[in-house]
Amino acid sequence: MKSKRLTTVIAYLFFSASTFSQTPDREELQVSFGPLARNQIAGDILLNMGRALLREPIRKVAFSKKVSATYRYQTNKKLAVSVNAGLGWGDANKKYLFAERFNYRHKSYMMSFEAKFNYVSKPNIELYYFAGGGGILVRERRLDLATNQYETFMYPTFQITPFGVRAGKQTGIFAEIGYGYKGIINMGLSSRF
Repeated sequence: MKSKRLTTVIAYLFFSASTFSQTPDREELQVSFGPLARNQIAGDILLNMGRALLREPIRKVAFSKKVSATYRYQTNKKLAVSVNAGLGWGDANKKYLFAERFNYRHKSYMMSFEAKFNYVSKPNIELYYFAGGGGILVRERRLDLATNQYETFMYPTFQITPFGVRAGKQTGIFAEIGYGYKGIINMGLSSRF
């Protein structure tokens, strides 16, 4: 009985022809660039809280560049849900206890889910905020060595964006101010269909 119910739900999701999702302007595709992205936001918060408790100086963070693509579905006038995939790159310096400073170059691959809420939603302009969370896979290469030494690791990441603006009816531009995997400033092109 459960498998029949599950099959029915999947069929309704994938083979619907005249549902609300098929109405125009409900789906959106965004391509964006964030010059000041920070993947390790959760680690930064925990590490700097620990440093503050021990009265040590707050650690400076290194930012990277990020390009991402977002598919967004508008469920109603106020809420949209989305999935985001991104690629980041950049250079970083790391200093370990009792060791010298090493230079690293990294690439990161990110996948996340987001919920966007609208302050104002007009046909030509939209003011919104959103939050998202997901996972990130990072591959680092140490630059100081004659041989290539790579390190790969995965950890959770998130984005908090208190303010975003989109201008344009079908095709438009957008800019967002926040902190996390998309960057402090994230901007790009958007198309609704």
